Amino acid sequence: MTTYPTDPYVGLRAYTEFDRDRFHGRSREIGEVVDLWLGSQLLVLFGSSGVGKSSLLNAGVLPALSVDYADTAAVLPVGRIAPGPPSATNLSNPYLETLLSTWFPDVEWVGQPLDVVLNQYVQQFDVGKAERRPLLCAIDQFEDLFTGGSRSRHHREDFIELLAEALEEVAGVHLLVSIGTEQIGDLMAVEDVLDALPHRRYRLLSLTPEDAIEAATRPLVGTGIEFAPDALTVLVERAKVATSTVLRGEIENREEPVDPMLLQVCCAAAWARRHADVIRVTDLLPEVDGHHVLRAYCAEIVAAAADAGDVPEGWVWEILSRTFITEIGTRRPVPVDELPDSDVPTAVVEVLLRRSLITSVAEDGQRWYEITHDRLVEPIRLGGRPWLRPSRLPAELLWEAEQALKAGDLPTAERRAAEAVDTSGDDSLVRAEGAFLRGVVAFRIGHHLEAETHLVLAVQQFSALGDPMSIGRVQAELGRLYLATDRVTQAIEELQAASQANPGDAAITINLARALRSAGERRASAAVLSAYLSAYRGEASALVERGLILVELHEYRSALADFADAIRFDPAAAARADVADALGVARRRAEGESL
Repeated sequence: MTTYPTDPYVGLRAYTEFDRDRFHGRSREIGEVVDLWLGSQLLVLFGSSGVGKSSLLNAGVLPALSVDYADTAAVLPVGRIAPGPPSATNLSNPYLETLLSTWFPDVEWVGQPLDVVLNQYVQQFDVGKAERRPLLCAIDQFEDLFTGGSRSRHHREDFIELLAEALEEVAGVHLLVSIGTEQIGDLMAVEDVLDALPHRRYRLLSLTPEDAIEAATRPLVGTGIEFAPDALTVLVERAKVATSTVLRGEIENREEPVDPMLLQVCCAAAWARRHADVIRVTDLLPEVDGHHVLRAYCAEIVAAAADAGDVPEGWVWEILSRTFITEIGTRRPVPVDELPDSDVPTAVVEVLLRRSLITSVAEDGQRWYEITHDRLVEPIRLGGRPWLRPSRLPAELLWEAEQALKAGDLPTAERRAAEAVDTSGDDSLVRAEGAFLRGVVAFRIGHHLEAETHLVLAVQQFSALGDPMSIGRVQAELGRLYLATDRVTQAIEELQAASQANPGDAAITINLARALRSAGERRASAAVLSAYLSAYRGEASALVERGLILVELHEYRSALADFADAIRFDPAAAARADVADALGVARRRAEGESL
């Protein structure tokens, strides 16, 4: 029988190299990343928060390399770059210090350039070998490079230059950097330094239902435990997330594949709740959507922590939400000795750490606690203050408004958003989000003046909170509103600002291109799409949009190439009437040019 230190599932935390035997459902992705990494001097692995980039790297890719390439390639430990406090001398780059200490924990590297350290390592590794073998290096959570604000800008720029120089100077080095989709725009802003290097991008997506079943069932092999067939079906359904994309002022709803993080949470909860050798539907978390799945799982952990520390559950929720979450709804790292009143029972902390609701990080001799994942912020905010129930919390009303909006139930969305604002008290984030949602709803209904009022207010409120990403989100909606009401110049201004704040957003880019096209600036419109597609080559909607513009510019062969690529990535694009018409024109004119 297979045995594990705790259970077969990791729950909220990421997989590590020690979890390789229970990491399943990513065979195709492992093979593709290995091949691309070996074939590229620089590989950018990116994906949304919680999709499993760290898990894929640590429990999938590196173990595969250790088996298949043990004698033909050297692989360094996965590196990190989040710096601790500046060193006393302040002479070295803090990002480089952290990276080298994780890549070479047992090597004396202080004061040496990165290219020298890598060269020395490669030479030692290749002693007695006929030819130099590749050195595979990885940096996980590369977004840490962009979280230090203006104070860290000179260190950041210096680090990028040091990295590029080392890759150019040291033969055989292959670097993989892992970064969230939300921060890919930050990377693009400094990518001109790295452009000289042959590099590729790989986008990690959610699991297919088939892969999710493998990820859920394979860890149980040898345990004597199994899922009942109907329980497995329900489990996979509950780990799916519905998302929406806004194009042309319309909401396009689509069901995403299975969310890896939700799947692990559902599996871990089912394992803990089982009452027999067969896991049944009654053993699953009772909620039926991802939002409540995470909240219910957090509630079970909080209840266990409260019981272990002999304190009220409400007190634990309050400590989590007040201490570890900022006013604008982001994670806040907290030094251990600065926990409220310095009297949080050890038993409470141990449960929160063991169940991975919080994590512990040691940097420069100081230990910090923080919430394990960004996606736990909202469930913790909603879970706090349970003594206020049965009245719903403002943040919960906001979430209901968002779900109603996605479902097209505009009256409910407006009602819930208004209730959230009315009961928000001093919660500035709820007021800002409420204003944004009310503006979106008013726009959908056709109340354009009311929509503009709400959206302008939301920009002001997010500005007061210092939240540029959210400001960009609201500006994108304002741009769509102005485009729909023929205020093209204002639309372009808002969408350009939104694009700068969210450069990887396909919908914003396409709407900006449409605004420029409406203004008669077709070349500028095509240039915006080309810049986006240089980073996201497989985005079918952007390819279609550029193809339509190229037809108007009489560049028929290029348009045909875009349409062909778009249909290859998304066959449904061929069914669009405007695409069919443009394809017909482009084919006739291209054939005429050939005669």
